[in-house]
Amino acid sequence: MRVKRGTLTPGPCETCGTTESVEAHHEDFSAPAAVRWLCSRCHGAERYPEAQPGHRSAVSLAFERLATKYQDR
Repeated sequence: MRVKRGTLTPGPCETCGTTESVEAHHEDFSAPAAVRWLCSRCHGAERYPEAQPGHRSAVSLAFERLATKYQDR
């Protein structure tokens, strides 16, 4: 509802950085505005880590490649 009202703006996925299929992840439903933005794959991996073991390692590899690429900047 806050996104529809414009009081809460979705951001990129906090885990992998994509802007596609971003969803709000609530750690604590008593604080509805405190959300983490996660893509649908990372959101699923967050909720059900045993179901998507390969996705976390793929995200880790992507971050390592980016760190290597931009290390001298």
